[in-house]
Amino acid sequence: MMVLHSAEHEDVLHDLVTGDMAPEDPRAKEVLTACHECRRKLEDLRALAALLEETAREERELLLSLDRTSSPPGADRVAPFVRTRAAEARAEQAQRSQPQTPSRRLWPTALKLVAAAAAVVVLAWLARTVLPEPGSPEGVRLGDSQPPDMHPQGRVAAFDHFQWSFALPPGGWYQLVVRPGEPGDPAPLHETSHLTDKAWTPSAEIRASWPDTIRWQVIVRDATGSSIGIHEASAQRSSP
Repeated sequence: MMVLHSAEHEDVLHDLVTGDMAPEDPRAKEVLTACHECRRKLEDLRALAALLEETAREERELLLSLDRTSSPPGADRVAPFVRTRAAEARAEQAQRSQPQTPSRRLWPTALKLVAAAAAVVVLAWLARTVLPEPGSPEGVRLGDSQPPDMHPQGRVAAFDHFQWSFALPPGGWYQLVVRPGEPGDPAPLHETSHLTDKAWTPSAEIRASWPDTIRWQVIVRDATGSSIGIHEASAQRSSP
């Protein structure tokens, strides 16, 4: 005998789609046997789940095809925007979160997942094809406004100690690059990698070889060596 679709049936569909209830569960069999609308909705939801899985697979293949040893051009400028939008989205979701029936929860969430997967692909494409290469004249250099948590910067007595406060991801490390303070992208005066402390002290011999004006960068890298942040400051050594 056919029965009318009900809120209780929606709970069963929700549990089936999320994996909280097995298809072999007697209650699931009872509802799907008796309710035609439940069977139709479950078929639609499973088709959507398959679409999401296919989208995720394509995204994983795209990410695996990228060169993980270097960041795509402009990634360091895109990352702060992505983090900001993600934080805003979480705040909006928290404000709007109210109890809803399972079927009303499933569809918006699934569609958002599809949109998010597409956004990742678009951002990766934009970062590699639209934004200029790091160091190019039209590139925007992070650190044009002096960050307050890097030393030395501005006019200082000596370049005797470098320190910063940027956090490391698990397994990550810092790369420090010192360049002349001249415009453009001159060759580094000194470069050191795999730092885990938020400080570095150059030897007196190294300091003596530098000009009176320098620009220096702290590049934050994750466990794979990929850059996840570049911070820059400039400093001028006072004449004795």
